[in-house]
Amino acid sequence: MRLADLSLGDFGAELASGSPAPGGGSAAALVGNLGAALAGMVAELTIGKKAYAGSEALMRGVRSEAEARRYALLELVDRDAEAFRSLREASAMPKNTDGQRWARTGARLDAKRRCVEAPLKVMEHSLAMLRQIESALGGFNPNAASDVGVAALCLKAAAQGAWMNVLINTGGAASSHAHGERGGSCGPCGASGRIGAGGGGRRSRRRTRLRACRRFRLRASLRSRQ
Repeated sequence: MRLADLSLGDFGAELASGSPAPGGGSAAALVGNLGAALAGMVAELTIGKKAYAGSEALMRGVRSEAEARRYALLELVDRDAEAFRSLREASAMPKNTDGQRWARTGARLDAKRRCVEAPLKVMEHSLAMLRQIESALGGFNPNAASDVGVAALCLKAAAQGAWMNVLINTGGAASSHAHGERGGSCGPCGASGRIGAGGGGRRSRRRTRLRACRRFRLRASLRSRQ
């Protein structure tokens, strides 16, 4: 059974178990899914109300974006866990002969790539939804202001959690900690943590993703030569 098909209680029990998957990556994807769902709910509470007729088109755009992003993030709950399981399986492959070692190295590199791709996708969808919320601020039904805030916080947490997974899967977690990326400071969301603020701009996000991918490719290249 897929993780996405479990009840909330059963999914929580899976997270609390001794198995490393599902873990933080799947949790980040689920939190992002909840943030997108909340954004969609607030859009629904605004659409069709005479008092907010001026933001009708904007809210329909938010609703459409939220629907697409929440389904994508839900799929990533399972994809992240599957990627980690594939890495564990690859690591358990025999390495007694040259052929076995080559096969094991190839399988591990492919699994590591998947372990980076899944959280990068979580970041992509979460940040896209955050930008959509930011662009619609002032147009939402004010009675649901707290729901908009919770949605944004969920999406921010999802992006930051996914970024941590990218770092650890590319060997960059220790160096990022040494350079002060802790607490409210995070690559995808900027030093201030505000939506689209400071280092959270598109160029900054693109640079951080490129650095992570380059670091992964370099490590993969070095391992393949061993």
